[in-house]
Amino acid sequence: MTAVADGTVRIWDTRTGGTLGTLHHRAPVQLVEFSPDGERLATASGNRVELWNALTLEVIPPIHLVGAPVRELQFSGDGDRLAIAGADGTVRIAAIDPETWRWRPGSAEEAVRWSQLLAGRRISESGRMEFLKAGALRQLWQSLKAGTTEDFASADLSDWHRRAGERCEQEAWWFGARFHWDHALAAHPEDQALRPHRDRAVLELARTDSAGAQPPELPSPFPDRPAGINPRCLDFSKHFNATLTGQWLPTNVVISGNDLSALPRGVQRFNGVEFDVRGLIQLSGSALENSGGRFPAAVRALPVGLKSRRLHFLHGAAWSALAGTSIGSYVVQFANGDLREVPILFGRNIGEWWGPATQSTLTPAAAVAWEGDNAATRGLGLRLRIYQMTWLNPLPEEEIRAIDFKSAFDRPAPFLIAITAE
Repeated sequence: MTAVADGTVRIWDTRTGGTLGTLHHRAPVQLVEFSPDGERLATASGNRVELWNALTLEVIPPIHLVGAPVRELQFSGDGDRLAIAGADGTVRIAAIDPETWRWRPGSAEEAVRWSQLLAGRRISESGRMEFLKAGALRQLWQSLKAGTTEDFASADLSDWHRRAGERCEQEAWWFGARFHWDHALAAHPEDQALRPHRDRAVLELARTDSAGAQPPELPSPFPDRPAGINPRCLDFSKHFNATLTGQWLPTNVVISGNDLSALPRGVQRFNGVEFDVRGLIQLSGSALENSGGRFPAAVRALPVGLKSRRLHFLHGAAWSALAGTSIGSYVVQFANGDLREVPILFGRNIGEWWGPATQSTLTPAAAVAWEGDNAATRGLGLRLRIYQMTWLNPLPEEEIRAIDFKSAFDRPAPFLIAITAE
């Protein structure tokens, strides 16, 4: 097969060098793909995917439209499914009926129901992401379970209680172990293998008298603050709400790997200023909320307790806005009761953390503190950037008691990594 910019696809006989036929599109064709048996042909033109009978060269309706230009096509080994990778970072699976060679009816609707069940969310008619209530999730579960019982063979409630009971035993959390083994035994009273687990949980619970105890405290996901660190590198250990090594932002474009794990952690010096880099404080924004994210609109009373001539902010923003847009502020609270608001202006003292590698940064009131990438940006040819802003304190002789970090709830969602009080 050859595809050219005039929208034609030609099929050639490699034994004779002659053409077997020509397919015509209304736009340039980027991709063509044969099914494993050679009897079907998929072509992509813009955001259109068409299926053809490779023997008769007839198009198989309907045209399959996706949300962005197609970047890759791949048939499954049996030819019954077609993976369509789009420029928006999504991969869609289209099912094909093996009897008629047509798109399988209902496959798109089933894929939507699967995605809603697994995500616990759906896109409303207004285009906003909303959480599904328990009743709606239960209906999705039942409808999908009825059509694909083999996929749910071991995923019943009693199986969950068994697995949860085993985990509680491993953690010596006997109150939880008894709860789960009680429910597993109630569902399957004939299963004699369950009773020893339940009896042990009862015995251990009576021995330790831990019925009112709390589960063991989990270790913090954030690194400990380094010993001997300069107190002017402010300590936000109790205020971090996202780790640097995990994907904390919801998105329908990137599934995994969108994090700041490449950012050096611990006491780090950027542009001559030391910062305590261990986590981040993410605030909300309209784009983040529409994507299903839930973060606070403000985090108040970040502790300072120091006099300072300058404050250095290490921060960034997810999503973009017009240059000069106010996306939030830092409210500096002094011990004498004075307040000073430091506006966070997109394109001036902060920028989007994602950006083209070839695009220069236009933030006249901020410097780029760090530039790198992650697994998500590498595949798209983009870079990550964290910005450093300095604020000159008009009251250097007054102690700064605390700082409020607030979002203006515009499209971008600001995040703060560290502040240093010089």
